[in-house]
Amino acid sequence: MLFVKSRKKNVRPLFTAWFGNFFEPYFSSKQAVIDGLKDLKSLGFNGIVLDSKLWSNFSSYFKEEKLTPYVEMQLYIVDCCKELGLGVSFLPLYHCGDNLYYLGIYDYPPEFVNPPIGADGRPMIGYRHWSDKQLEAHIEHCLNLYGKIAGQASQKAVDESGNERMPFYFYHEPLCLPSFDKDGQDHYRSWLKSQYAIEDINSRYGTNFSSIDDMTFRDYWYKPESTGICPEIPTVDEYENRGVNVYRYADNQLYRFEVMRNYFEKLCDGLRERNSEFYLYPCLAQWKYFYPDRRNFKPWDMSLRGFDLWDVGELADSATFTTLPLDSQVVPNCYVVSNETAMMRSASKGNGFIASLFMGRYAEIDVYSFVTPEEVIATAFAQGASDLNVYGYNGLDDGGNYGLWPEEHKDSLKLGLNWFSDIREIAGHRTKSNVAILYPFASSVLENVTLGEVFFKNRHDLLGWHIQLADCGLNPDVVHTKQVKRGSLNGYDVLCLPADPMYDVLRDYELETEIISFVQCGGIIMHSAASGLAKTIFPIGANQHDCDSFVCDEKVVVDSPCFMSFDAGEVLAYYLADKKAAIVRQKIGKGFVYSFGFNYGYAYANRYHLPMTGSYGRDNHYPLTIIKKTPVELFLSQHNFSKKRHRGIEIVLFEKGKVIINHTSYPYRLDAKSVIAMQPVFTEWLGGHTAAFVRNKD
Repeated sequence: MLFVKSRKKNVRPLFTAWFGNFFEPYFSSKQAVIDGLKDLKSLGFNGIVLDSKLWSNFSSYFKEEKLTPYVEMQLYIVDCCKELGLGVSFLPLYHCGDNLYYLGIYDYPPEFVNPPIGADGRPMIGYRHWSDKQLEAHIEHCLNLYGKIAGQASQKAVDESGNERMPFYFYHEPLCLPSFDKDGQDHYRSWLKSQYAIEDINSRYGTNFSSIDDMTFRDYWYKPESTGICPEIPTVDEYENRGVNVYRYADNQLYRFEVMRNYFEKLCDGLRERNSEFYLYPCLAQWKYFYPDRRNFKPWDMSLRGFDLWDVGELADSATFTTLPLDSQVVPNCYVVSNETAMMRSASKGNGFIASLFMGRYAEIDVYSFVTPEEVIATAFAQGASDLNVYGYNGLDDGGNYGLWPEEHKDSLKLGLNWFSDIREIAGHRTKSNVAILYPFASSVLENVTLGEVFFKNRHDLLGWHIQLADCGLNPDVVHTKQVKRGSLNGYDVLCLPADPMYDVLRDYELETEIISFVQCGGIIMHSAASGLAKTIFPIGANQHDCDSFVCDEKVVVDSPCFMSFDAGEVLAYYLADKKAAIVRQKIGKGFVYSFGFNYGYAYANRYHLPMTGSYGRDNHYPLTIIKKTPVELFLSQHNFSKKRHRGIEIVLFEKGKVIINHTSYPYRLDAKSVIAMQPVFTEWLGGHTAAFVRNKD
């Protein structure tokens, strides 16, 4: 949690806005710059982030003080910020170095110390992240930006312990590339040796080497010719048959994760050694982390980047990425923000964190015509965000233009920031949940958008579990597999296992031991049909089944990428056509396992009703979301964990009260006396797409 003092001596959270000046009018118009900065200040922001990548013109300026128009304008922006009382931070490191120069938008190339080498022997666009020389160049560039550009205008804040901090948005959308020269091959082979004996390699890859040293990059890397910003992944057939290429690719991904973890550890340590005041928060994704919505825009799928959010969260001060209220079906949905900020909170070790929100998004759909800025801001706060970075004031290539919003949109943004600041002062700590969802690590590593609709449906299974639990008043945590292995399930009563069909490729025996122990000690597991973990460790006797409606008090029709029936357990619901078990319950030790024969989360999150087949005649079957009591709601109530579901109303408990967010278009009765609503007119009824804080009764 950070505190930023204004010239009026009032204290607010850190509210920063990304302010790029590589597009017009901000590239050349000083009047546009000063008008934009004044606008941001009037909206309630107290700092900006400048796009100051490791370009050659910055290096030239640092060495020779040779000005180019872009750098000159950034110096002017800094001077304006000094006058206005806005702090300045930077985006210094990016993805492949830069995309703008290669698109003809920027005039100066990025600089690389020793770029990775591709399969064709030519340099690739990107960084050799294990190179100490490249690391030092990154650190030097970061320090030069503060010392020679920002100076006294550098963003300042105070943390909860009273220490002076400098919030630093230090890496945007990292990308890990291998290198196929000698250095890169030696580095990879060294990693392989740390993981496997040669006998394991031969069995895993279908090879017959006598030594790992005999392997070349064509033996260990999946399709090296495609390596770069848009690498290929195994095909659907390769995944379904679990061919050797799937395991080769899985190792490629794990190698990249280790490279980036080591790099971030050295980078964070190096920056803090030079300036102990740095508060480090990389923005790890610009278009969400888990729910890509630009469905045909492969480069921005995070599974291709080669890093893990939770790894970075252990090393930086805040694990941050930019989220927005749009799901992978390109449907406006604020629960995406709820679920992804829960991931940020989890990766940030449960501490206060900086959430990054994309405002003014127009690519794919004008999302803020359906969801309000105040609703999104309240959602981030409810999930534990203590400070905010807001992206999209004056972008172009990615559709972010909230600087051109009409007044009512900007009023909602301003209202949201002010409410966030006021409620942070009085709410106290967020109450810990007793319900968690396991992050589907294996599938997040191995799948991506090229797999088509099944990929999107699997991703939405996690989202749907989150929505169902939130609708039941049980705002869930997201836990990573590595956290579970460290004992993080202590204190939880319920654990949901969403679709993770790739689990067997990255099977984790230590994880399985913890999950089994959780159930035996009295925990409750609920899992979807495509949970590879559940099918591996629980004796559920799963068999493939045709798509069909099921009966659980009511006749329910659901869509799912897969259906299963079960041979074992107490039958709680059955398929209509053949009466086979669709939902079963098993008692294991002191706990219970609820097995669903379809991807429950996807069925609950799905906005499209699957039509009934004509064979059922006049029978009326209902979507999961509108039946009187959903199976999860029913089962949770039987264990006294949930009283009643209210679809679209998110309620999150804090020490001093609760945040209520209305994600619907309909008013919700507050039934409370001490209400601090975003919109002052809402004291008894909460309007659609806004929020309120209700104080606890004395």
